[in-house]
Amino acid sequence: PDTATSLNNLAALYSQMGAYAKAESYGQRALSIRETVLGSEHPDTGVSLNNLALCYEELGAYAKAEPLLQRALAISERALGLEHLNTAKTLSNLGAVYHRVGAYVRAELLLRRALAINEKTLGRDHLDTVPALNNLASLRQDMGDFAQASQLFQRALTIVERTLGPDHPTTATTLHNSALLYQDMGDSPRAEALQKRALQIAEKTFGLTHPNTVGALNNLAKFYIQSGQHEKAEPLASRALAVAEKAVGPDHIVTGACFNRLGELHQKKGEYAEAERCFQRGLMIVENALGPNHPNTAKSYSYLAELFLQKGEPRQADRALALELEFP
Repeated sequence: PDTATSLNNLAALYSQMGAYAKAESYGQRALSIRETVLGSEHPDTGVSLNNLALCYEELGAYAKAEPLLQRALAISERALGLEHLNTAKTLSNLGAVYHRVGAYVRAELLLRRALAINEKTLGRDHLDTVPALNNLASLRQDMGDFAQASQLFQRALTIVERTLGPDHPTTATTLHNSALLYQDMGDSPRAEALQKRALQIAEKTFGLTHPNTVGALNNLAKFYIQSGQHEKAEPLASRALAVAEKAVGPDHIVTGACFNRLGELHQKKGEYAEAERCFQRGLMIVENALGPNHPNTAKSYSYLAELFLQKGEPRQADRALALELEFP
């Protein structure tokens, strides 16, 4: 079991680094050891099932993640009970998979049950209820229920600010989630203010050249690109790429995301040659890191397809679109 714990920790580390193939390998070994030593119905086996499923989710292999999480949920309910916090965690993970694949009704049932367990066990205002609130809010947002999504995000933000303070990274994450909602609602001034505040928190907490600051830079840049404020987007997107290349390296998925963001900006400005260069570079990085069947790889192909259509190159667009549609 100690070996399995070490393997699980290594799997989590490699997953955080974006090395998902290694994470999958270690996760599978950990699961195999726990099934052999502890049995297929032990709670720790359920933990390994959860961890491996999360790795598959990062890889976009939702068909592989779902049965692992269903099995983990059955183990947790039998061994720990229907209202245990570990059961709630597995419900959240499985609900997230259903959300990703568009099974919103099934996702909502699981996410609401997970939130109810957390509230009953920990209290409505406990910090550990925040992930469940955010998950349900994001789902309701995608379902078009902006009013309820706003209530849930606001409740999460209130808990985080009261518990961790206004300048904590978790506060920044909740601000970003709320900003995306307000942008969907057409409230651009409020969305901009929240994204700017999230960036300020990242810079204050992590520093100007930290990888965690890259995400906040890209988020604000994306807002400006989508709202047509290209002159504000360009320094943010360029800075994000420079920080990413130095902090995590030229071939990291974070760097790939930065190239794609710059590609979007150049496309909006009509700078098609530079946009294509950025999109091609982003695609190469993402595909090498995540594989050809990951949703992010498909998204990278879609960037190219849209660009080629805009350039009046339908054959190139068809080729890119065909590769995008290979994702199941």
